[in-house]
This record gives sequence, C-alpha cells and structure tokens, in this order.
Amino acid sequence: MGFPIMLFVVAVAFLCTLTSTMAYSSTVPSTFYLGGMFPLFRKPDGKNFSSIKSGVERAASLIAAVNAVNADSSILPHTTIKYVLKNNHKDAGYSVEAGVELLKGESSIGAVIGPATSTNTKITARVLNPMSIPQISYSATSPSLSDSNLYKYFLRTPPHDLFQANVIIDFLEQEVAGRGIFSFSLLVGPGSYAESIGKLIQQTYNYGGTSSKKMQLDKAKYFRGDNSDLSKQLDELFADDKRGCHVYVLSAQASDMQRVLSIAKEKQMIGDDKRAQWIMVEAAKASYASFRGDMSMQQLNEIIKGSIVVSPPDGAGTSQHNTFKSTLRSLGSLGAPCEPNHDNNYCFGLNSDQCSDAVDANNNSIWYHTLPTDTTDYIPRKICLGMDMSNYEPTLYMPYTWDAVWAIARGLHQLLEKKQLQNTSTLCATKVDRQKLYEELIDHVSFTGATGKYRRTIS
Repeated sequence: MGFPIMLFVVAVAFLCTLTSTMAYSSTVPSTFYLGGMFPLFRKPDGKNFSSIKSGVERAASLIAAVNAVNADSSILPHTTIKYVLKNNHKDAGYSVEAGVELLKGESSIGAVIGPATSTNTKITARVLNPMSIPQISYSATSPSLSDSNLYKYFLRTPPHDLFQANVIIDFLEQEVAGRGIFSFSLLVGPGSYAESIGKLIQQTYNYGGTSSKKMQLDKAKYFRGDNSDLSKQLDELFADDKRGCHVYVLSAQASDMQRVLSIAKEKQMIGDDKRAQWIMVEAAKASYASFRGDMSMQQLNEIIKGSIVVSPPDGAGTSQHNTFKSTLRSLGSLGAPCEPNHDNNYCFGLNSDQCSDAVDANNNSIWYHTLPTDTTDYIPRKICLGMDMSNYEPTLYMPYTWDAVWAIARGLHQLLEKKQLQNTSTLCATKVDRQKLYEELIDHVSFTGATGKYRRTIS
C-alpha cells in the first residue's frame, strides 16, 4: 500500500559576496563559492577516530551536483560554482567552528549547505544569520527550524518531522483501522527527532483522555538508559500483547532503533510471524547504511522484514534521480578507507591507490586528513575517508543534498542569467536589502529534482 507523499519544495536565495572582477561582463560574476558542512569523521569518547559514512556520502553528493551544474551551460554559463567543505564532527562546538571558518576563509561564501542534524543547524544559523547567508540543510528535519524569526535564511530540501507523524497517523486511521485493529502502542527514543514525532502522535490521540480518532493509544513509553533498562521497558510494553497481533509505532534514531529491534527479536515480538506489526520512522531505512556493530545487514533485514517504514520520497526510478545516481557514480573511487588506531600507524602515503588527492576551493584535502596528535603516544596519524562510488546505491538523504545544490544553482540562474542585473557591484554593497533579494528568489525557484517536484516553501 503506497503512502501519501507530500512533495516539499526548496527555494533559495543567495548572498552576493563575490569578487568584483567579472570574466563575462560587469553584470555576472565568474565564481560563486558554496560552503558545505558535513560530519566526515570524529573521535567518540574512549574510541579511535573513525569516518562517518553518511557524512561522506552526502559530501560526495554535493561534489557530484556541483560538477553537474558546472557542466550544464544552460544554468550558469558565465559563472563557476566552487565549494569549500568543513567537517563539523557531528558536534555542536565543531559546528560553530566550521561556520566561523567558512566566514573568515579566503573564499567569500555565498551560501552554505548543511549541517546534518537539526541541533547543529540551529547553532550554525546564529553564525550565518548576521551575514544574511542562506543555509540549506539536506537532513535537518526539526519543525522548530521553520521559525523564520530565529532562522531567517534557513531552507531545507527534505520535509520536516511532522510529515512522518502525519503519514503514520493517516496510516493508522485508514489502513490499520480498516483491517479491524483499533489500538496501538507507542515507543519513543531519546532526542528531539524521536520525541517531536512521538509527541505529535501522542497528542493526536489524546493519550489518557478522549479522541475522535478511530484508533486508540493503549500505551506510550519513552525509553532511556542502557539495554537492560530498555529490555525491562519492552517487557512491560509486551506484557499483555502476546495473545495476538498488536501494532507498535517506533520513533527513534537509528542507533536506538537497533537496540529496540534486537531486543524485540529476542522476545519474538518482531519478524515474519505477524504476532506484532511494527510501524517505524525513516531511521529504520537509514539504519541499513549507518548501523555499525554486531548486527549484520542480513540480520537487520530479517528483523525489519514485514515491518512498515515511513520515509520521505527519494525520487528513486525517476529520470532526475537516475541522473543524480549516474553523476555520483562518475566520481569513481575515493580511495581505500583507512582508520588508524593504536596498533597501526599507516594512512601516511598519499597516492591514487590509497586515498583520493581531491581538494576544495581553498586547496584543502577533502578525503585525506591529518588527525589531532594523540596524547597517549604523540604519534601523528591520518585518516582516509575512502569510498568507491563506481556502483554506489544512494541512501536516503544523498539525493536531498543533490537537490540543495541545484536549488542554489537555480536561484543563481534567476538572478544572474534571467534577470540580467545591471550592476553587480551595487548588489554586493553592504547596504543592499538582501532580505528582499531572498524573497524574490523564493518566489521564482521551481524545478524537478532528484527527490521530486519543487515549488516555493521555506519550511
């Protein structure tokens, strides 16, 4: 049964902070600098440095999109987009640092894509807002980011979290109730992402009171703690439900979802036997690419099989999505992944067999990085974020990154090529009303991207 799909649109404006030296004429700049913030690698407490696969995937998607835009003479025939990428480590402090580095770098950044999470996006918006720099996220889905008073220049390509909550509610009311099942339980993990979805579902069904809905919310649990505590909570949740089929709605981040699914499998409350029907948020889909640990891909497939996963549209199978996929694959190999630890000290040589030597507009290496000195032995180490894109199957938020770049390109096209501005030096002046420019571009950017049809919205 197909889910109702809400197509969200991204419109984008840009801040002209470009050089006044024009290659084409006095009206069109020769270069536009695009900033990107991605969690590429980090060092979790008590562990070694490791790459963040989802961040590397999305950075590659940005690069593929920029290559495609620059190769398309109908979009920006007189302007080249160049990118400057920063690793924000999936950390609030590093996100602020990355935002400041983009602003003070040698290249004048006109727009920023990223970062990945809603929390870090909110923080970096405070850095970018004073400079009126448009910020487009490829995966920050918190509804609170729609507050244009706080996040004045924020846009996003994916729908926000309430999309998933509303789709789940519609599915419960139309499909589940239509099959004669009129109750469900709700399990919610920690964090704003999981809680925003869970709370909307709980409020909709007025847990503990009355509701005009067909379905009834039996139990709602918000889990925390370690696996032992989680196991006890699941025992309480499952206590009265082993007599027959029961519906469970699970809202959690991928890592927390893995814990729930593993324990539920042990308790024989998930899988093919239909004793329980699970409805999960898109983190279940993301988990296929991001889980690391004892669970193999095959084991994860066996657990999730038979469950229903709500996911934003990714455009798979469309001509635009196929173009994105083929351009991504044209990047080829980024090198062999290399994550140093205390038992080895490799990752030093830089060659085509080990790690790509690609650099950004500031001549900084993209995939090959020198790590902070380890104070336990003071041996310098490096990391290679190698991946082979030659036959890569994109994961959920990669095409949203592609569309973010194309939204910026379309905005630039409207401003630089279609409107034929007469005086770019006036546009770039510090006193220009960039808010009006931003609103003008919002009104005109519309295109069909890798994830679907885009029309004007800022939320």
